[in-house]
Amino acid sequence: MQIIPAVDLLDGAAVRLLRGDYGAVTGYGRDPAAIARGFASQGAGLVHVVDLEAARGGQRQIDTVESVLDAGVPIQLGGGIRTARDARWAVDAGASRVVVGSALVGPSDGPGADIVEAVGAQAVVAAVDVRDGRALGSGWLDGGSALGSVLDRIVRLGIPRMGCCNIADIMPHRWLVVCSQNNLAITMDCNMTIFGHSGTTCLVHRDA
Repeated sequence: MQIIPAVDLLDGAAVRLLRGDYGAVTGYGRDPAAIARGFASQGAGLVHVVDLEAARGGQRQIDTVESVLDAGVPIQLGGGIRTARDARWAVDAGASRVVVGSALVGPSDGPGADIVEAVGAQAVVAAVDVRDGRALGSGWLDGGSALGSVLDRIVRLGIPRMGCCNIADIMPHRWLVVCSQNNLAITMDCNMTIFGHSGTTCLVHRDA
């Protein structure tokens, strides 16, 4: 098991949203890069970073994001990665992986395939955040798509990692748990690493 600490960014600070509510923000300081380095000093081999402003369709917090990417810690970066250009920028800026949600839960002819082509499937983590049976995008603010169709799309694109959570069940923790799986029971059969946010109940999985 690998534990990946998460740093969410909003207004240049490290924050937490309660169940995705931008009106319910808890702050953790205005030096997210120092927080990332602190996680690394405690043994974290990877930090999950989300630009919440970009996730909800706002302007990317470029200075803040780049300061975290320059912290000397492997980062998987999400939030507003909706085009091949976004993904290429993130990888060129130093992200080890890009976390892609909205581009995969939107129309079937969306930019997911272009993103995979731009940076390679190994550099992509699919974000599947679920409420009431639908996978949501746009910082959990859109209507989303049927979960089954989104999962099928991820498998077709050959994306090897997926982050998933049941939005309604997220507890006020700041950690992701990663389980290496050979089979995702019930939902689909594939070789994939499944990331589960604390409180995850949207998918059932087991070790092979």
